[in-house]
Amino acid sequence: MRTLVTAGAMVALAIVMLILVGAALDLNVDSAALTGAALGAVIALVPDRSTTARLGGFVVGLAAAWIGYVGRAGVLPDTSTGRALTAGLVVLIAVGVCAATWGRLPLWSALVGVAAMTGTYESAYSAAPSLVVDTSVTGATTALFTAAVGFLAAAAFSAGPAGSSTERRREAAPDDTHTELETMLEETR
Repeated sequence: MRTLVTAGAMVALAIVMLILVGAALDLNVDSAALTGAALGAVIALVPDRSTTARLGGFVVGLAAAWIGYVGRAGVLPDTSTGRALTAGLVVLIAVGVCAATWGRLPLWSALVGVAAMTGTYESAYSAAPSLVVDTSVTGATTALFTAAVGFLAAAAFSAGPAGSSTERRREAAPDDTHTELETMLEETR
């Protein structure tokens, strides 16, 4: 519980500092700080696969969303149908890349990357779709920067995969005769 509170408090502090320092340096990250940092913290806190795989999935999703914005501006009409087709295509790109890696890159982290890009860039895109080439670079950079801040804050103070309840239970009772299956079943209750 202490690790959870510490990691959460550090992410909150990082978001506050990101907004204050960003304002002082005129970085314009105010509107993206909470979304990006919170999603970056998710990548750090979910103990599924390696850190490299989680970050790789995140980057794949962010790139898929970026491709979607460029395609949406250049090819598709700015209508509900155009937005729907783009959204479906973005998810299919993320699924395709994750499937091509035989699941080494987790789909959930790719979807978090999609959410980071869309959450931090959609309003800028909507304001000027014709400027997508210029503004999307800033949007992607903002998403990566704010997510990195959240990731680092959470990773520095979280227990990570080794802090899972299964690992803590094994450390507390090393002579326990429970099988791995019994331990997993206990955790689901």
